[in-house]
Amino acid sequence: MKAWQATVQNEDGSVVINPILTVYDDDGDTLAKIFDEDGNPKENPFIGTENGFVQFFAEPGDYKVVGASGSEMTQVWSITIASGEKLYEPPPAHKFNNCPGPYDTMEEAIIDGLLPGDLYRDSSNFIRIVV
Repeated sequence: MKAWQATVQNEDGSVVINPILTVYDDDGDTLAKIFDEDGNPKENPFIGTENGFVQFFAEPGDYKVVGASGSEMTQVWSITIASGEKLYEPPPAHKFNNCPGPYDTMEEAIIDGLLPGDLYRDSSNFIRIVV
C-alpha cells in the first residue's frame, strides 16, 4: 500500500480546519477501501486535522478524492497510486532546519527568489513547497 496526503484548502487558499475527506474508486461512486499507517481499515469518509492535513493508504489504482468543509466541497483530486514507486519520501530532517521564511504567501517567497521545488516556512511555521 502507498500513502496519499494533502492539506485541504478553500478557494482563497486558507486551510480548511478538520476537513472531511471522501475517497472513491475511479468510478466516482463506490467508496474506496482505505487504510491507516498501520494497515488497519480507515473510516471513509474521515476527518482531517485542525491544520487541514489528510492522509490515507490504499492499494495501487486510480481514485477520486473529495475534500469538504461541512457540506461545501473544497477540492477534488483525481489521483493514481502507482505500484513500485515511492509516492512521497520526506527529505532528511536537517534540510528543514535552514528553510527560508517565514513568508505570508507563496508569492512573497517567489519574489524573494525561491524557485519551484524550493522549501520554505510559512507564517505558521509549516514547511511548504513552491509550485
